[in-house]
Amino acid sequence: SGAIKRFEDVIANTDKEVFDPEINDINFGKKITGGDNNYGLWEVTKYRGQPRNDLIAKFFRGAHSLEYGEVKALKMMNLLVGSGKTKDPHPERESLLLPVIIMKKKEGVTCFQYVQNSNEDHLFDMWETQEMMCKQAAKDAVNFRVFHELLCFTIDNSIDNGFVTTDKGSAKVELIDYGDAYMVIDESIPEETFYKACIGR
Repeated sequence: SGAIKRFEDVIANTDKEVFDPEINDINFGKKITGGDNNYGLWEVTKYRGQPRNDLIAKFFRGAHSLEYGEVKALKMMNLLVGSGKTKDPHPERESLLLPVIIMKKKEGVTCFQYVQNSNEDHLFDMWETQEMMCKQAAKDAVNFRVFHELLCFTIDNSIDNGFVTTDKGSAKVELIDYGDAYMVIDESIPEETFYKACIGR
């Protein structure tokens, strides 16, 4: 609809330049994970001459509308630290330059781990976690004009798209992975509407 559009569908010419700069002053630690739509996530141990433990690097095999859109979404969420191209983190392939996003690291355990680690009834916790994620997605849509791709929430593809931290018995969720996010065009949409769209009712 005209109210929200996928970031990959609202790409300007300047958005296509985000992977042009070459990033040389960066070191990587261990590989965290690989994904279907990316070349893997890596810890950043040094960036621009400074030791870092609060950054993540996300590599891609190539740069297209989906990747340009993710940079745009992360920038709007104030999570983007940098983007460009740098050497492949695999030592045997480091002569190859790949598109990379440098972003702020989220703390906590994945929502899936949070549910698995709980001593409560897992089905109840799964629903509770879905509610937390959708409430956060709705807040972000209103505050940052970025609606996370939790639409038609399914456990299979969304339960790992968030990290949970707990403090004094209360849990807080933060969303990750903005590859399929939507930009909010109509800023008059209330938070409750986004929540209902996410939770599926």
